[in-house]
Amino acid sequence: MPRVVSIYSDQAGTGKSTAAAYLCDWYGFHHVSFAAPVKQAAIAIASPIIGVSTATDWMVERKEAPIHEIGGASLVDLCCTIGFAIREKHPGLLASIGKASAQEIVERGGDVVIDDMRHVDEWHAIAKLGGEFVKLTRTTNTNTRSDMEGLLADLEFDVGFVIDAPQGDHSQLYGFLDTLAEGQI
Repeated sequence: MPRVVSIYSDQAGTGKSTAAAYLCDWYGFHHVSFAAPVKQAAIAIASPIIGVSTATDWMVERKEAPIHEIGGASLVDLCCTIGFAIREKHPGLLASIGKASAQEIVERGGDVVIDDMRHVDEWHAIAKLGGEFVKLTRTTNTNTRSDMEGLLADLEFDVGFVIDAPQGDHSQLYGFLDTLAEGQI
């Protein structure tokens, strides 16, 4: 039976995207992103100002860096603004888009990994697909940005994993993901 695994952390820089990429590369999972439409919108807005390739590179490598041409906001700031506006005007829209993408993959027999669940409606969308919820924490995280802190605090995760290694050292995370992917958790 196909699996839907959602990796969550209320800390930026914990390894959510690294974990998703690992499951895709090594175990054939398919990546689904609730935030993909928001990121695409932010890139579309910033591209005329800083260049298309620059905006795409910034989303990956410098997403927190201030862009002086847009008042010092970062692409993450722009994503948050767009995401909050969408959620205010159209509650559940991003969850519905992400759920539909994941459901299509599951119906074809594929496994899904989601690394950007942030809101309760996204949680419920994943739960309806029989999703597994994984919470990552990094004890050595020096990133203080935590826009998501507490949003999902009252919900129960299937698995919690604490990474006690510096950023860039993925050995503990990869070992945990191997165990998870092989169904031993």
